[in-house]
Amino acid sequence: ELFADVLAHELQVTDRIVAATEHHVVLCPYASRVSGETWIVPRTPGAMFEVIDEDTLTPFAETLHHTLSAMQRAHPDLP
Repeated sequence: ELFADVLAHELQVTDRIVAATEHHVVLCPYASRVSGETWIVPRTPGAMFEVIDEDTLTPFAETLHHTLSAMQRAHPDLP
């Protein structure tokens, strides 16, 4: 899987990792297209985001909330 390979590589390059939880890794990808580009990559890949279960959705929502809050505090003018 492509994102599994990307995640494995990014975990070796720790300066782009923003946060890591049991379920997700938050990173700024190499050669970002826009300022502030951030990915939340699941540690366990899934086929379709819209069919994730509650046990997966809750940790994702928490990670998203923490990530967006931190970005807002650090860079209040980011779009």
